[in-house]
Amino acid sequence: MSNDIYCEQIIPGKIPIDKFFESDNFLVYFHTNPFWEFHLVLIPKFHIVDIYEIKDNSIRLEFFEVLSGIVNRVRKEKKECQVMFNVGEYQHSKHLHIHIHSGKKIRD
Repeated sequence: MSNDIYCEQIIPGKIPIDKFFESDNFLVYFHTNPFWEFHLVLIPKFHIVDIYEIKDNSIRLEFFEVLSGIVNRVRKEKKECQVMFNVGEYQHSKHLHIHIHSGKKIRD
């Protein structure tokens, strides 16, 4: 296994998810094992390891449009949120994924 749960399990639908938003290139869903009371994950629907690998300007623009739209929706509902992602060895699954969360931390 290549340690890419997103391409191997999430995107093909092998793990059931509760979708929050979806476009042709991006998927936002409720984390299947959340760390916070409200916890979303934003992923590209194609394999890419890190944010610096997005070379296509239209994909980069869409990525930030999706992210800002999701953050705006969460802010309206929850009043605040945190956006977080890891790069390099900090990244457990080697697929770009962004955590958008709000509320109390419910597990470590």
